[in-house]
Amino acid sequence: MDIRRDPSEGEPGFDDPLALLAACHRRVERFLAAQIDITGYYGGEEMTASDSGRMRAALEYFSHAAPRHTQDEEESLFPKLQLRADANLLALAAELQAQHRQADPLHALANRATQAWLDQGTLPADQAAALLADLQALEALYASHIAREDAELFPGARACLKHVDLEIIGRELAARRGVDFDRWRATKAMLAHP
Repeated sequence: MDIRRDPSEGEPGFDDPLALLAACHRRVERFLAAQIDITGYYGGEEMTASDSGRMRAALEYFSHAAPRHTQDEEESLFPKLQLRADANLLALAAELQAQHRQADPLHALANRATQAWLDQGTLPADQAAALLADLQALEALYASHIAREDAELFPGARACLKHVDLEIIGRELAARRGVDFDRWRATKAMLAHP
């Protein structure tokens, strides 16, 4: 099963936490591509208001939403896999978790440099080059990481986890975002059948 969804279907919800996690991957790819494009184009020089806004949005995403995604996997999905997955899927989850640790210092460096650029209006050329290198390293890391999660981890999880496991994961993802799962589900049902 291809975990990527047709955009016309809209965003997946907490009732399909694996598709929700995959949708987060599309945001990671978009925000990272925007940061790379903008950093490469300006090289630390002053950005337009529009591009500054795009960088600020990417910084906000990688400072707040992306770490929550990592928590979703490490604190909700991976523990459920420990109960039901085979050795191959567990080994993959361990590899992917190690890659999260590899990404952490790169994100910290990129976030600091991006914040400095936004605060100061410009960034010295050597710091802009370092920022671009860190962003490109993240892009390379995420290319294989995301591909393996989308093609192997999520389909494997869907195959071995029970419906109740997925509901618990969905509830945990909702709670991590301050959303009442039962209220969300009732609203979704009401909107689906007016």
